[in-house]
Amino acid sequence: MKKVKLLIAEDSSINRKFLIRLLGDEFEIEESCDGEEAVDKFAAFAPDIVLLDIHMPVMDGLEVIRHIRNTSVDRDVFILVLTGEESTEVKVEALNQGANDFVLKPFVREELQARVRVAKRQVLILEELRKAYAVISTEMDMVADLQARLLPRDGFEFPGIDLDWMYLPSGRASGDYYDFFPVGPDTLRFVVADVSGHGARAAFIMNTVRAIFRMSWRNYFPLEQVVGFVNTDLCQIVGGEADFVTLLACDLNLGASSLSYINAGHCPGFFLADQEIMHEAQPNCRPLGIFPLDISAGEITFKESLKAFLYTDGFYEWELTPGEILGLDRFRSEVQQMILQDCFGLEALKERLKRIGNDRVWFRDDLTALWVRTNL
Repeated sequence: MKKVKLLIAEDSSINRKFLIRLLGDEFEIEESCDGEEAVDKFAAFAPDIVLLDIHMPVMDGLEVIRHIRNTSVDRDVFILVLTGEESTEVKVEALNQGANDFVLKPFVREELQARVRVAKRQVLILEELRKAYAVISTEMDMVADLQARLLPRDGFEFPGIDLDWMYLPSGRASGDYYDFFPVGPDTLRFVVADVSGHGARAAFIMNTVRAIFRMSWRNYFPLEQVVGFVNTDLCQIVGGEADFVTLLACDLNLGASSLSYINAGHCPGFFLADQEIMHEAQPNCRPLGIFPLDISAGEITFKESLKAFLYTDGFYEWELTPGEILGLDRFRSEVQQMILQDCFGLEALKERLKRIGNDRVWFRDDLTALWVRTNL
């Protein structure tokens, strides 16, 4: 195993030689005699630990600490300050600037070795944490890749219907879900769902929701029954915990000129019937995975055309200014205006939101949406 790297920044050559003799067998050591040289050696040597005299020529120890923490932005290197002062003020200032520990001069050999070994243990623990994080990071990338493969990616074809989708996860594994598939010659089933939380747990729950919905593609079940299956399974898996799922699921039946929907605690969907009547599909049951539910679908009818917009709350839960959220009311107004003016599209909506935020929009949550239109 390679040695931990130690930089000794000390203007006394006697002290430097003492420290090298004391620690040289255990560490890979570089030395410097003033603060400016310490900064140069720090950049070239990339030490794990710095033994730093607080009083040095050219640049003192406090300036070196500030350079390491602020200019080099190194939060990991362990800085052990060497000082002949017993003043509390100096110690407090060094610790506030970013030092980790200090040793008083003249050195007590055993104490100095013990404190340097504490620093070494922290360096080794940090290295193990980095390795563990790298493994977790790789696994999260695999989860995100698998999750993306589970969502529709191919072109959409269904006679009489046009459909666009957007899926922009805020992290590597998302709790958002969207899907669409035929459940009969004239009926398209589509859904947008949002799992509470983020990460691998949310992705796992999302896949549970997907598996049940996809079951209804191969073996037809009414929409109410499918959502009931989702709720029952989630109650068994995560019931009693903080997890839950909101969703808006629809069956668009072209033969009957109707759309049935279930909104389980989700954002209201927007539906424009026959280019003039705007319907808003508010929740008609509670979020899923908490307790048993009686589920019944709402219905929207149309004569010639229907447009449907389903989305997750990431579209409106972002800050216009510090402390000021865009909010659902303004988002609703913008969306409905665009739909009524026949200028709506998912990318157009995203660009409009950016203009509202003066191009400084930071979407903190996942963005998932479906834009469905009949083209009879």
